[in-house]
Amino acid sequence: EDIYIIDYDGENIKKVSEKNIRKRVPAISIDAKLIAFMGYEGNNRNIFTMDNNGENIQKLTDNPENCGHPDISPDNAYITYEGLVNGQNEIFIMNIDGSIQTQLTNIPGHDWDPVFMYQMSQ
Repeated sequence: EDIYIIDYDGENIKKVSEKNIRKRVPAISIDAKLIAFMGYEGNNRNIFTMDNNGENIQKLTDNPENCGHPDISPDNAYITYEGLVNGQNEIFIMNIDGSIQTQLTNIPGHDWDPVFMYQMSQ
């Protein structure tokens, strides 16, 4: 399971990752320079980032209960993701470098797949 980048017209497919970590659910920054993804180490999922050429892989979370579905904020300052807490999926946010991981939700049931909303100027 690798990550590929492709032009919007379907041309120029480029593999930007290797198989040392299984990678899923990529999110690319608005400036297209950074990719956040859910990476598997064995059966454990955590959040990683890498440059858009596949270099500089950084593990940002180390949660034994699993993390997934990252999204990068429009200003490239934050990553939001889901993480398991006592068997329940909750929503978290952290700085783009993985520091200051903060739980945003604490409600019954599972909270999945957080995304940032982009506001387009007119």
